[in-house]
Amino acid sequence: MLIKTASIELARTKSNTALIAMHPGTVNSALSRPFRGEQIGRPANEAVVDMFRVIENLTKENSGSFVSYSGEKLPW
Repeated sequence: MLIKTASIELARTKSNTALIAMHPGTVNSALSRPFRGEQIGRPANEAVVDMFRVIENLTKENSGSFVSYSGEKLPW
């Protein structure tokens, strides 16, 4: 709700801005280790490349949404 509400407020003064929440997927890291992240996760550098690809293709119409690292729109 914070992202959705903030995106509405931001659009009033920065109309060409997209504020989103992004799910990075499972990344091989200390945070994901207890959840088998080392086996099912992907390297951090791959995750970053995928997330930047999504960010580069955002438009203001995406503002307030929840998206995955692959660009898929996720339900709230």
